Amino acid sequence: MIKVLREESVSKGAKTFTIVVTFDGESYSACGYVDGFLINETSQYANEFERELEPYSPEIENLIFLIRDDIFDHEY
Repeated sequence: MIKVLREESVSKGAKTFTIVVTFDGESYSACGYVDGFLINETSQYANEFERELEPYSPEIENLIFLIRDDIFDHEY
């Protein structure tokens, strides 16, 4: 079962982007969307001995940073 850990919006010009971080039990994924379309995705494997991360943990912040950085570096 996929669990949404965090969702945030980022504005760039007239566009609003949505970043969603999910956890599927094995890895964390951060996806960037514009107008409902996936534009980028990155993931990080969760160590089997690690507990589920908090939504504002440094690891989740890093995944969001990577997507946000991509949004501001490219024309979508």
